[in-house]
Amino acid sequence: MENAFRQKLVSKMNEGKKQPLVAIVGRTNVGKSTLFNRLAKKRIAIVDPTPGVTRDFLEEIVDFQDIEARVVDTGGIEFNPQEPLQSAVERKAWEIIEEADLVMFVVDGRASLTLPEQELLARLRRLGKRLLLVINKREGMTHEVPPADFFSLGVENMLQVSALHGDGIRRLKEVVGEILKEVVSEGKLATSPQRSKVVVLGKPNVGKSTLCNLLFGRERCIVSDVPGTTRDAVTIAVDTPFGHYQLIDTAGLIRKARLQDAVSFYAQTRAQHALEEADLCILVIDPLSGVTRQDKRIAAQVAEHKKCCLVFLNKWDLVQKLNPGFPQARIEEWARRDLSFLHYASFLIGSALDTSIREKIFAALAGIITRYHQRVKTSVLNEILQQELSELKTKGFLPERSKLYYATQTRIAPPCIRVYTNSMDEETKKRVAKIVEQALRRRLNWEGVPLDVELQRK
Repeated sequence: MENAFRQKLVSKMNEGKKQPLVAIVGRTNVGKSTLFNRLAKKRIAIVDPTPGVTRDFLEEIVDFQDIEARVVDTGGIEFNPQEPLQSAVERKAWEIIEEADLVMFVVDGRASLTLPEQELLARLRRLGKRLLLVINKREGMTHEVPPADFFSLGVENMLQVSALHGDGIRRLKEVVGEILKEVVSEGKLATSPQRSKVVVLGKPNVGKSTLCNLLFGRERCIVSDVPGTTRDAVTIAVDTPFGHYQLIDTAGLIRKARLQDAVSFYAQTRAQHALEEADLCILVIDPLSGVTRQDKRIAAQVAEHKKCCLVFLNKWDLVQKLNPGFPQARIEEWARRDLSFLHYASFLIGSALDTSIREKIFAALAGIITRYHQRVKTSVLNEILQQELSELKTKGFLPERSKLYYATQTRIAPPCIRVYTNSMDEETKKRVAKIVEQALRRRLNWEGVPLDVELQRK
């Protein structure tokens, strides 16, 4: 209770102030993701002994002595251009570093300094960034003198911690808080707006990261032909004329039987968690493969969690190349048929490589979010039901003995309609609820939004 009150107080104090950006950087396997999780107070980044696990850039708001800051976990920097994927990771890391107000340079306190670390420090100094050297893996030794290697770096701000065990973290947050007070005092920026959480889902290699980069407006997610490139659920804040969004690019969802290692398992867990937390899902499908069993499994999860959904049929440019003149309506028709259990979804066809589709997607998202929060007057609901259901009863579609007295909307986001009825068995209830939902969807625009219809005996 006290923590919740304090968080609200901190948020109030930070209204109208800049939220500084703190980048956690270092070579692979020094504990950057463990430190990120420790500061975020939850397991967000995947932690695994395998070098190079972190390829994506995770962001979380962290409170440092009543100063809220955006903390970003970056991929390891090794200065290894021979590997294309590692080069992409390092390029993204430097983009984050250039935007950062403070860089936490993490090193392994149980190992000697490496040449890449010395090169990294030299480059950070050339950028003129505020720098905090975090000597990690010093459990039980945070009050001792640091190894001589690290004094040779000549970094003014230096701390020893154990991100795994929590040693030295309180002192770290105090020091970061003092540094960030200087950052905040330099000027004010607009307060971060309320954002709708939009998770991008799909099987591997359907173009999720390419789509996220298009929506973000520049390359943030790493795109590669290598399956499984995206491992974490990458969060990107996007502001548009159509609203403010928090986009989450996830690892491709696959069957549990195909999870071959711990990293894949955690990637799937993050994707599942992102789905549960989201307001809206963009389900990306490759029409060249058709709607596969894997696509249907993912769609079933979206429907099961009752999430708003936009189905994006990607790679339209390739479809046109292979079948010139093939009508979009045909593709949408078979996609709707194969995803019949996701009947409420909105559909859009295009290419994640076509910049003109960006505005259409955000316009579609804005419409869905608006409908997600809409409230219908009780009088309007009952007028529609009276007209629709009396006609259905006459035609024999509605059970003769069923009586629907009146309806009211009890909830938004997601919307819930409660209908008061006479006594019905469970099978009749399910049938009538489906009929009521279809009637309301015919007369009111709920496209892209799940509608929960509850029947209650009067």
